[in-house]
Amino acid sequence: MKPYPYTLTELIQHDDFIAWVLHPNEKNDTRWKQFMQDFPQKTQMLEQARNYVILLAVDTGRHPPSKQQRDKMWGVVEEFMNQEQD
Repeated sequence: MKPYPYTLTELIQHDDFIAWVLHPNEKNDTRWKQFMQDFPQKTQMLEQARNYVILLAVDTGRHPPSKQQRDKMWGVVEEFMNQEQD
């Protein structure tokens, strides 16, 4: 079991997370706010994932992103992660 749920990659591919970012409602807002309270060390990563989802949605004008769009987003994330490791 992972010490903390969700990685950046998992979040930007997670349908419930994408729905919360693009179409928040009381139920999903409560869930993700609770997640941030339970895992405060993940708040910055959650915000990064949120920004990626919004960026892609604005870029494509479609909600939610398609598999191809998520793959594109993942490519950006991988590139960013590789730059941080160098």
